[in-house]
Amino acid sequence: MVQKEFGFLQLLAVIVSHRKVVLGFPAIAIVLAVAYALLAPKSYAASVAFVPDQGGGRSLPAGLAGLAGQFGVAVGGGPSSRLLAEVAKSDTIKRRLLHTTFEYNGRRESLASILYSREVEPTLRDDRAMRKLNTRLSTAVDAPSGVVRVAVRMPTPALAASVADSLLEFTIDANIASRQAAARERAAFIEERTAQAGEALYDAEERLKRFMLGNRATPSPTLRLESERLQREIDLRQSVFSGLSRELETARIEQFNSMMNVTVVDRATVPIRAATPQLRPALVLAVLAGVFAATVFIILAEGLASARRREDPALAQIAAAWRPEHR
Repeated sequence: MVQKEFGFLQLLAVIVSHRKVVLGFPAIAIVLAVAYALLAPKSYAASVAFVPDQGGGRSLPAGLAGLAGQFGVAVGGGPSSRLLAEVAKSDTIKRRLLHTTFEYNGRRESLASILYSREVEPTLRDDRAMRKLNTRLSTAVDAPSGVVRVAVRMPTPALAASVADSLLEFTIDANIASRQAAARERAAFIEERTAQAGEALYDAEERLKRFMLGNRATPSPTLRLESERLQREIDLRQSVFSGLSRELETARIEQFNSMMNVTVVDRATVPIRAATPQLRPALVLAVLAGVFAATVFIILAEGLASARRREDPALAQIAAAWRPEHR
């Protein structure tokens, strides 16, 4: 117990002897944090939220979907939330954003010029602007609800809201274009299968016709059973052909369907407060950094003082290495 009390008092004595460092380092860090929060360029965040409408799209029956999958044709319902999140932050959407003009400082400029205003060649400017946009764009997917939220940080509140709304529209356009492309693939696949089913139906009908023409005068149970078997095959192929024909008409209509299967949950609103820099997190980090720096300084100072008291020869080596004699 005595040893613990002595250790605590010794630690307290060290802190008191370096009270200027203990108080000064965090104070300096706080002043720097406040200066950063006041002087650093502000950015404003606007966000949009949407969710895929899984019931909005049509899909093939299970049997045809499995058959289409064997041929590498993707058929299914609406897009997933994670897929839409990837589309929203894809390079295609971001490049379209960079080449879109927005109102900024009283005039319309492309987003690439706003994010990187230096006079450089367009290719280099787009590359630098893309890097900045990557740091200012974030997506999040809520797993239980499937809601996708995309946030954008920009220099002004109005610009942040405009860019977020444009990103939402571009994402919806990309989703519609992707769905129409999938519908074209589905229509092509069903058209091919419909042609094959029509040929198979025609062949079955021709076999029944030849059978009936060749066996009209000699009815028998065996021939009757064969005739019924051929008729059942025709009925089956007729059912497949009719189903495929209906699906083909639907798929052809869906090629021109421009209705979005995305439900918009929140559109962008003009933010009131700046997203960065924030004073409170900056102060917390400043205090932690100041305490850490003060701790390191005290440990080094006490270590050097202890080494001097012991006349540690390592100090002489350090001094010689730090200030070599001039010859």
